[in-house]
Amino acid sequence: MENTRKPDHDIRLGTIQASIWFNENKDGDQYTVTVSRLYKKDDKWQRAATFRPMELPLLSEVVKAAQNWIYEHKQS
Repeated sequence: MENTRKPDHDIRLGTIQASIWFNENKDGDQYTVTVSRLYKKDDKWQRAATFRPMELPLLSEVVKAAQNWIYEHKQS
Protein backbone atom coordinates (compact mmCIF):
# COMPACT_ATOMS: atom_id res chain seq x y z
CA MET A 1 0.00 0.00 0.00
CA GLU A 2 1.28 3.47 -0.87
CA ASN A 3 1.89 5.94 1.96
CA THR A 4 -0.49 8.88 1.54
CA ARG A 5 0.68 10.82 4.58
CA LYS A 6 1.83 14.33 3.76
CA PRO A 7 4.56 16.26 5.54
CA ASP A 8 3.61 18.96 8.01
CA HIS A 9 5.71 21.47 6.08
CA ASP A 10 7.90 21.63 2.97
CA ILE A 11 10.73 24.04 2.29
CA ARG A 12 12.06 24.25 -1.24
CA LEU A 13 14.84 26.27 -2.82
CA GLY A 14 15.32 25.46 -6.47
CA THR A 15 15.47 21.70 -6.77
CA ILE A 16 16.38 21.07 -3.12
CA GLN A 17 13.54 20.25 -0.74
CA ALA A 18 13.22 19.54 2.97
CA SER A 19 10.05 17.88 4.21
CA ILE A 20 9.26 18.21 7.90
CA TRP A 21 7.26 15.49 9.62
CA PHE A 22 5.74 15.41 13.10
CA ASN A 23 6.00 11.98 14.68
CA GLU A 24 4.34 10.75 17.85
CA ASN A 25 6.03 7.80 19.50
CA LYS A 26 6.58 6.17 22.87
CA ASP A 27 9.87 8.03 23.39
CA GLY A 28 8.21 11.40 22.93
CA ASP A 29 6.89 13.50 20.12
CA GLN A 30 9.42 14.90 17.68
CA TYR A 31 9.94 16.40 14.26
CA THR A 32 12.02 14.64 11.62
CA VAL A 33 13.31 15.99 8.32
CA THR A 34 13.90 14.35 4.97
CA VAL A 35 15.90 16.17 2.31
CA SER A 36 15.90 15.42 -1.38
CA ARG A 37 16.94 16.71 -4.76
CA LEU A 38 14.10 16.92 -7.26
CA TYR A 39 14.65 16.15 -10.92
CA LYS A 40 12.49 15.34 -13.91
CA LYS A 41 12.76 12.10 -15.84
CA ASP A 42 10.37 11.25 -18.66
CA ASP A 43 8.12 14.19 -17.66
CA LYS A 44 7.74 12.80 -14.14
CA TRP A 45 9.25 14.36 -10.99
CA GLN A 46 11.66 12.08 -9.14
CA ARG A 47 13.57 12.40 -5.86
CA ALA A 48 17.21 11.65 -5.14
CA ALA A 49 19.05 11.55 -1.83
CA THR A 50 22.35 12.53 -3.41
CA PHE A 51 23.56 16.05 -4.08
CA ARG A 52 26.06 17.57 -6.48
CA PRO A 53 28.79 19.79 -5.04
CA MET A 54 27.20 22.88 -6.62
CA GLU A 55 23.93 22.07 -4.77
CA LEU A 56 25.50 21.97 -1.30
CA PRO A 57 25.00 25.70 -0.58
CA LEU A 58 21.26 25.35 -1.31
CA LEU A 59 21.14 22.17 0.74
CA SER A 60 22.67 24.05 3.65
CA GLU A 61 20.10 26.86 3.33
CA VAL A 62 17.17 24.43 3.17
CA VAL A 63 18.38 22.52 6.23
CA LYS A 64 18.85 25.77 8.18
CA ALA A 65 15.33 26.92 7.20
CA ALA A 66 13.94 23.55 8.35
CA GLN A 67 15.76 23.91 11.67
CA ASN A 68 14.31 27.40 12.14
CA TRP A 69 10.79 26.24 11.27
CA ILE A 70 10.99 23.39 13.78
CA TYR A 71 12.35 25.68 16.49
CA GLU A 72 9.53 28.20 15.93
CA HIS A 73 6.86 25.51 16.05
CA LYS A 74 8.26 23.83 19.14
CA GLN A 75 7.96 27.15 20.97
CA SER A 76 4.23 27.53 20.20
